[in-house]
Parts: sequence; structure tokens; C-alpha cells
Amino acid sequence: MKAGYDQEIVTARDAEVRIYDQEPGTDDASDMYVIDVLGVTIRIRLVLGDDEDSQARPHIGVDAAGPFAVSVNDDAHTYND
Repeated sequence: MKAGYDQEIVTARDAEVRIYDQEPGTDDASDMYVIDVLGVTIRIRLVLGDDEDSQARPHIGVDAAGPFAVSVNDDAHTYND
């Protein structure tokens, strides 16, 4: 995230959502949404595929200070200890 790009901040209870404008000249296909809650930061955006014909796909990044579990599509949990 480069300095100078517009961001919007929304807060609700203990959560903060920051919305960053799409960065020109990158593989970004959407704005980026950063959610901070319960000591976890989640970054969500669409990125372009390697192929010109491919569809944009969700890219999700997760950072946490300690161990956490992730469930994808209501499937088995992945634990990060």
C-alpha cells in the first residue's frame, strides 16, 4: 500500500475496516479491504490471474499475533500454531 492512496475507515464495535483504492499498475482488480478485529488482520482483494483471459480471483491474507485456525468453504480447519 503506497502512501497517498485514498482510504476509508469504518469502525463497528471492536472492529475496524479500512478500504484502500485499487493501485494502478499492479495485479489489483479491486479495492482492498483490511479488517482488524480480535488481534487478527485480514486483507481481501481481487487480483488478476497470470493469463489475460483468466478471471480475477479473491486474494486473502491473514496475520495474527498468536495461534489461529482458518476454515475455508466450511471445510476442515487449518491451524497455525
